[in-house]
Amino acid sequence: MCIIAAFPWLILFVLNVAASPLAAPTSSPLSLIAPNITSSEQVGWYSPPNLRGTTNILYSCLSTLFVCLWVVLQLNVPAPQDSPFIRTLRKAKWMLLGFGAPEWLFMVALVQRHDAAQALWEMWKRGYGNWTIAHGFYLNMGAIILDVGGRRRFPVTYRQLVVLLDHGLVTLPDISEDEIKDKSKADGFAKAISCIQVGWLAVQSIARAQQHLPLTTLELTTLVFVANSLLVFFIWWEKPTDVQVPIVLKTGNKTDEALRQLFGESNLKWDGFSHGYRSRDIIQLQRVYNDSDLPSTTTTGAIINGIAAATVSYGALHCAAWNFSFPTTTERTLWRVCSVITTFALPVGLGTVAWTKIKYPNLTHKARYLVRCVSWASTALYVISRSFLLFESLFGLRSLPAAAYEDVQWTNFLPHV
Repeated sequence: MCIIAAFPWLILFVLNVAASPLAAPTSSPLSLIAPNITSSEQVGWYSPPNLRGTTNILYSCLSTLFVCLWVVLQLNVPAPQDSPFIRTLRKAKWMLLGFGAPEWLFMVALVQRHDAAQALWEMWKRGYGNWTIAHGFYLNMGAIILDVGGRRRFPVTYRQLVVLLDHGLVTLPDISEDEIKDKSKADGFAKAISCIQVGWLAVQSIARAQQHLPLTTLELTTLVFVANSLLVFFIWWEKPTDVQVPIVLKTGNKTDEALRQLFGESNLKWDGFSHGYRSRDIIQLQRVYNDSDLPSTTTTGAIINGIAAATVSYGALHCAAWNFSFPTTTERTLWRVCSVITTFALPVGLGTVAWTKIKYPNLTHKARYLVRCVSWASTALYVISRSFLLFESLFGLRSLPAAAYEDVQWTNFLPHV
């Protein structure tokens, strides 16, 4: 939980930056090399030895992003035939998705925790009082496989397991929380490194704000990403990490049609974004997809509100760079516009779809098409704006105020007379 301790520091920093423009100091390390350059002048690539430079900024931010993503991601159990290369490729895909659309990662994590709580409640009602939220995650991530008479194997979640238990078709072994932790491959070293990286970046950024030293847009983007990652990390805190070998439950031989009738239609279909929202029959699956359980009209209002709040907050935090120094006036204007669009576009588009589905389920074909057009347009605006913010965070390093390379004077924070 130590990584979450940095979250209040991040909020303090953002409020400090947003409250007033960052003023440049009267001197910079560049003045020692180029006395004619003032602290407010724009400087290109700058990487002196033993001083803060462009390379240092890049390394600090990119390494923090990588370590955060590596630690935060808690993927479901892979299919039996998945090779180590496929597993690594899948994690790389989700790391890219998490970097490009952190709000999506937050949404997946929040819905998974909601389903883990639902699973826990259903198992408690059936006498499994020693189960914890970790058991709920473990059950829904494909860690239990049903062997149907040696003819077919497929993963089950709590929706199918409760049906099997109610009909007395399987016997669930005693699964202690210690056993789940033993199967989990949580990397304590990686978590420690992540804590150090996040803590150092947060403290350094707050110190720069306090001393009125300019911060780069890449550093701000990294801090905003870290804030989102901390929330995801907290939501997935009890979820087992990198479980590879599932528990196998055996039942008598039944036809696929008999299984479908047993489970019922509502307990069979899974919708996934990576599969074009096409419904999949879980009997035909080899693993539970990481995005299988997306928000629907049955998702609680608290989950929908939480997703909307996280999306708005993530976009709004980019507005802290409203008065930052940019290479050109056009780039500053585009940053401001894209920050506002990123804040509101996605919630408006997806919120419109969810609201109309709940309030007006019997819309005409033309009305549904209009709603989809609003959703597509808002999503397109979001993607374009989000892409600009990411690229500008990197390209903005080509021209920074000289004071951006000034190191924090840590002695100023020490008590003195």
